[in-house]
Amino acid sequence: MRTIYALSDPRTLWVRYVGVTSAGDRAVESRITQHVAEARSDSAGSTAKSAWLRDLLVQGLRPVGTVLEVIGGGVAEASFAERKWIAALLAAGAALVNATSGGLGEARAPVAVVSDRSGTIERLRSARMAKGLSARRLSLLAGLTPSHVATIEARTGSSPEARTLAAIAKVLGVSVDWLVTGAGDEVLAKLAGLAS
Repeated sequence: MRTIYALSDPRTLWVRYVGVTSAGDRAVESRITQHVAEARSDSAGSTAKSAWLRDLLVQGLRPVGTVLEVIGGGVAEASFAERKWIAALLAAGAALVNATSGGLGEARAPVAVVSDRSGTIERLRSARMAKGLSARRLSLLAGLTPSHVATIEARTGSSPEARTLAAIAKVLGVSVDWLVTGAGDEVLAKLAGLAS
């Protein structure tokens, strides 16, 4: 079992970081202690997370830990859940300090969150068309290159990154969870005529 957790800024209560740890009553508090120790040893503040935590420490503060979800599956399930939470929070406008798009500390390059790419593409296309947007217009509204959405819909290139999906979902008015998995926001999807 693993726990997906959030670290929030105690001054604003805004979520700033999402992580995954082992399950247990003290697991999140233990991870906060580890994050704080890492930030203290990173005197240059070389990551956004370290810089944010050091700013809190200078003011005598610590982040607030919150359990977001407990995952009963293995590493793959926890990795997917962490990516889903990161993407959803980004779509909601959170200014996260995560160095990756999730996935249990995988490489610093953003990681794709799509496991069922064809379903995601069909939901993206349906939502885009229901909004009356061209692929080019959606790309521009989401702050992407003009051909980005068309490239995703054409199934060329790699799977879309979490930040890309978050930006697209925000413009379309759907959740990242619905866009990626088809779950959640069923009422919104039905109202928009997007339910499958």
